[in-house]
Amino acid sequence: MLLEVQLLIQQILLGWDYFINGDCQFFLSERCSVCYVNVSKGCLNVFFWARKDFNIHLDTLVSEKRKFVKSLRYFKPDDLDGRILIE
Repeated sequence: MLLEVQLLIQQILLGWDYFINGDCQFFLSERCSVCYVNVSKGCLNVFFWARKDFNIHLDTLVSEKRKFVKSLRYFKPDDLDGRILIE
């Protein structure tokens, strides 16, 4: 799942910087992180910095008391919906 998510993100964010720091994979533009991927607690999380309000897939995004970060959470390969991740 991690590789599939990484490839989807890299296809969408062509030319953006990508680096790994510890267990996290970061995707950034002009030194500003846009999203990062982390595996923890038995699931794959794709985190997004929510500078503006999200207006789609609100039923899928998880905030868990976080003010500026929302995430997509995948527990098994069947949970991964590439369309939602891309949008």
